[in-house]
Amino acid sequence: MNGTITKSQNVVIDYFHKPLNLPGIVAITFTPSGNRVLDGLGFGGKFLLDNKVDLISIKCNNDSWFQTIPEESFELINKIIENKGYSTVVAYGSSMGGYAAVQFSKKFKCNIVLALSPQFSITESFDKRWENHAKKVDWKYSIGSDDLNPSCKYFVFYDPHDLDKEHADRVLALSKTGNVTNVAIPFSGHPVSHYLQETGVLKEVALTVFRGDTLEKINLRKNKARSKSYLKNLSIYLHKKNKLSLSLAVINKAIELDSESSTYFMHKGTLLESMGRVDEAIEAFERCFELDQNPLVKLRISKILVGEKRFSEALEHIDAGIQQTSGMAVLHRQRSEILVGLGDMESAIDSVVAALTHDPKNPFYRIHLSNLYSKQGRFADALIAVDDGISHSPNVSALYRNKIEILKKLGDFEGAKAVSQMPEYATQQ
Repeated sequence: MNGTITKSQNVVIDYFHKPLNLPGIVAITFTPSGNRVLDGLGFGGKFLLDNKVDLISIKCNNDSWFQTIPEESFELINKIIENKGYSTVVAYGSSMGGYAAVQFSKKFKCNIVLALSPQFSITESFDKRWENHAKKVDWKYSIGSDDLNPSCKYFVFYDPHDLDKEHADRVLALSKTGNVTNVAIPFSGHPVSHYLQETGVLKEVALTVFRGDTLEKINLRKNKARSKSYLKNLSIYLHKKNKLSLSLAVINKAIELDSESSTYFMHKGTLLESMGRVDEAIEAFERCFELDQNPLVKLRISKILVGEKRFSEALEHIDAGIQQTSGMAVLHRQRSEILVGLGDMESAIDSVVAALTHDPKNPFYRIHLSNLYSKQGRFADALIAVDDGISHSPNVSALYRNKIEILKKLGDFEGAKAVSQMPEYATQQ
């Protein structure tokens, strides 16, 4: 049979069988996070069918870490496997899908699992990349020692320089029979599938694992210079080691492979800025903005220019960012800073007021506004601004310090003394 095994709002499971496929092998695949499509062949489906492997495709469209997989699906899938007489059941997935491949391997009586950068858990403190997302998931399944099938062979591919190492180590630690093989590929990044695809070995790796052959014959690093993911991650690593020139040379190699990636130009700009090559950094950031139109890139450029006291140029860039996204408070705050540098205090005040329109509770915007008023000798207005800040953020000590100085300027020394003795202020000193 071909067709849908089970279907819900967020999970669809389809079965694909071709009479001429390899006898005895079926792959159960799981989509990674970010997938929003419930039809089609799912993760790796076309590749598997093209290589004569039957397919059970499990697709999730809401990044729920497959917590909403219908309970009856386990029995239905196992019945198909039993009726077709499959001798080898493999589970295959990347990232969130890699988690699911490990999590459900025992339920599906898998013989082999290929997990690419599996996320063992997104609720633990060692990895906060998914922290906010994890809070939205209603957890039903989590990988534990009883979830590994002792008769199944697990192959976990990961980058040892990435947080994925922590996930891979935790899968390995659950093994009671030595049935987990961790395959480390330095600087492959997350997910490692991108590197394997870019180096042309993903197909060979998958089929080798699925057929129970040895991985030793595959040179996983032979074509690493062809992988933009590898080059990007290596460049980031070199940057952290303060090997700036080498890092720059490597990211330039990545850009030769992909000149349309905004993140590569963002990293290049960051490097050049660290090297003091300001104009080249700005050029890289401008290319980044061309590619993804992120107004925060314009903010970054303007900050560099302010540091160089090139205020007129900085104003042009921040205005371009505001034109792109007028409702972003931080852009208006930066514009105020630039206008101060240009000596236009009234416009600087107007800009920080605009920032407060979009982020009225920000205490540091209130502090900036009160400082601008104070510079103009408008201490009564400065006091109003700082009091507004205190009403929204009573635990920010800088607001009280500002208020004390303003009261002194107004000649209210008793009031300044009273503020200095307030418990909200005193406890923060």
